[in-house]
Amino acid sequence: MHRAFAELEVLGIASNDTAVTVYVHVGVEDASACRLEHAARMEPARACAEALGILIDMAKETLPSLWRLREMQGFIRALLADRTRLLTIPDLVAILNALPQSRWTDLLGEGIGTLSRELVEKAAPVPELVQCFGEQAREVRGD
Repeated sequence: MHRAFAELEVLGIASNDTAVTVYVHVGVEDASACRLEHAARMEPARACAEALGILIDMAKETLPSLWRLREMQGFIRALLADRTRLLTIPDLVAILNALPQSRWTDLLGEGIGTLSRELVEKAAPVPELVQCFGEQAREVRGD
């Protein structure tokens, strides 16, 4: 497995991460020459990953919903650890800061910032917060 990750890092597909999802375009609707060129460059990476036994999930033009990403799921799992809690913005920030930093956790941080304008210094019940983050995830990806 280490060799597979090393080869994916060399190709610029992955960084040192335990969960990897590889998205490759194979035929793009309304493709421009640039898009087709990009897809053609990805084919060797796809073939390499498959040869190494790494599952390939074919993607459409759109990215997966923020809700389905491991960062969001880790954040929600932490919220749901105690469904009876009332959480404040500092509580949410502490939960977020316990996750490895990435562009997706940065996006979650923006969601917390948006929520802070509504909550100010009040606390909210976990089920309500989970619903808020679910709605934000739909808005971010247009689901």
